[in-house]
Amino acid sequence: MNIIAKSLVGIVAASLLSACFAGPVVAQTTAPRPINKGAAPKQIKPAASKTDDVADTILNDIANRLWEQGDKYWHDGDYQRVVGLGRIIIEIDPKDEEVVDSMAWLLWSMGDIKGADELLKYAISKAPTQGMLYANFGGHLYRTKRYEDAAKYLEQGIKVGGVTSAAYSFLGHTYSRLGKLKEAVETWKECVKRFPKYPAGPPNLKAAEARLAAANPK
Repeated sequence: MNIIAKSLVGIVAASLLSACFAGPVVAQTTAPRPINKGAAPKQIKPAASKTDDVADTILNDIANRLWEQGDKYWHDGDYQRVVGLGRIIIEIDPKDEEVVDSMAWLLWSMGDIKGADELLKYAISKAPTQGMLYANFGGHLYRTKRYEDAAKYLEQGIKVGGVTSAAYSFLGHTYSRLGKLKEAVETWKECVKRFPKYPAGPPNLKAAEARLAAANPK
């Protein structure tokens, strides 16, 4: 346990020291989202054995502290440090799609699209059974107008499961961008069926049906 704790402290210390030499970076395209959404602490799944449980407690405490510190850096506009801390949290819990998506959003907003791509791919490689990681990558690809790739990742995310209405929403819009109007209608129908309280579902379904009808006049 002492080795684990010392290693983690070393990683955090090295990250913070490295961040100290990087000046604040101002977002270029849009204001990034707060990473904490109410400063809710990061929760990591408890381990089975007592030894693992102690390790889990240490990791959880480190993630919580990094999350809180990252929020302070975010409000200071020091986004490079936020991303640096976010990367450590992802190593602790790669299944945390909120952190992964927030860090990718920050990288994109700073103009580092390649960095966002790599981060999202890395998270998927670490947690391939997490559907929202694929969906979030699909959303990122949609934002950067890579619609063919966006459709592939969004479809995979839905196939893996555990996604929110956002996955269906992005996929519906992606199909429309690709001219796959019938697929867009079917996606919005499924979205409305699975998420009846999602307010954007019905109007988008209606719009998708109208586009399909206009493309195939009787």
